[in-house]
This record gives sequence, structure tokens and C-alpha cells, in this order.
Amino acid sequence: MTSNADRVMIFDTTLRDGEQSPGCSMTQPEKLRVAKALADLGVDVTPRLKTLKVTEPPARKAGIKVPDVATLVNKLKNEAKAI
Repeated sequence: MTSNADRVMIFDTTLRDGEQSPGCSMTQPEKLRVAKALADLGVDVTPRLKTLKVTEPPARKAGIKVPDVATLVNKLKNEAKAI
């Protein structure tokens, strides 16, 4: 058996449900083919993560319309500190 120092761990969500990139999705048979190929290569797919808690994110506040680009830039700089 190898130690964790000798292993490369990859967290991949390729086979999970949901389309992560528009136009890129896999059917159930395609997911099974990938899973079989990984197993044939000896990839250990044992789950190692435990979900501790799942909560809904806070509701988004309504946005505002700004009259012009200068106002938008000012808000992004001074209020949101985004730029």
C-alpha cells in the first residue's frame, strides 16, 4: 500500500448530474462507460468527502439601475471594492 505522499488526489465532478458547461453533457450510458474505463485503469473512486451541512444561500437583494457608466464604475470602485 502506498502512503498519501505517494498518491495524486484529483477531485473531479465529471460524472455528477447537471450540465456544467452549456452544450457539454453526458448521457447515463456515457457516464457508465467513463466509470468503467476509470475502474479498468485502477482509479480508486472511493468517496472520501462527507457532507456536513447543506443550507440555502441568502436571498439576493434587488439590483439597481445606474444612470451611466461613470456611476457604475464609481459604485464598483467605492462601494463594492470590486475594481
